[in-house]
Amino acid sequence: MNWIFTCAPGLAGQDYEVGTWLRAHMGPSDIMYSKPDQSSMYVTYTGIAQVWLGNAWALPIPDELIRARVDLMQDLPSDPEPYRRERIRYFVLDGSDGRVGKVVAAWESRGIAHERARFGSIRIVEL
Repeated sequence: MNWIFTCAPGLAGQDYEVGTWLRAHMGPSDIMYSKPDQSSMYVTYTGIAQVWLGNAWALPIPDELIRARVDLMQDLPSDPEPYRRERIRYFVLDGSDGRVGKVVAAWESRGIAHERARFGSIRIVEL
């Protein structure tokens, strides 16, 4: 049964470790943030929920729900509440995360967010 908690082949090294950790710790309603160019890799090989919506406009999801997520990712507010409302619990950061990295670092300094795991240069921070 251990295979349920690990990633499919396709991820290697620290990305495999990150994906395996997320699969073991994310709940069914949790969402993960990772940079757009990395997020699809984790989603494809782990099946976890991500913040980016991709082709959501083609799905039967109410426009207001899609718009709220799109606006959040464009605005990247420093207030943690909008992220919590969207159930974004984990942030996968590698040090080149721009504004999101700064927002999360500010939460950490205030004790709002906490690093839960580190694999090489990649940190997983929980809000």
